[in-house]
Amino acid sequence: DGFPRTVAQAQAMLDAGVIPVVINFHLDDEIIIERCRCRIVCQNSSCGETYSTDGFKSPKVDGICDKCGSPLGRRPDDDPEVVKNRLAVYQEKTFPVVDLFKNNGVEIYHVDTTITKVGRQQFADIMNSL
Repeated sequence: DGFPRTVAQAQAMLDAGVIPVVINFHLDDEIIIERCRCRIVCQNSSCGETYSTDGFKSPKVDGICDKCGSPLGRRPDDDPEVVKNRLAVYQEKTFPVVDLFKNNGVEIYHVDTTITKVGRQQFADIMNSL
């Protein structure tokens, strides 16, 4: 997630004299689809804690949120076909923003998130890229 998401939004920023800091996170589509497929979330809307069925961050009790004790479930937008559609929209509408910025001399920081890293290490990588 981020802004701008379209070439028109990005061009408006440039036309207004706004020079953005661009951080482009790269992750292969197959990994995105798999991570979304494995994601489970607390069904209590005031909690929303996130877990994974791939063992990365499993709840202590299967199907129950560690934080509030509510049931866990899948988000409808994590369905693989929905994710594939979202990725296609990204490629069509959002990815061209990177080219627009690059063609206008905006420095782009690329962060490869393919290798599984967590928290502080990923943040350190981002900061070191800047």
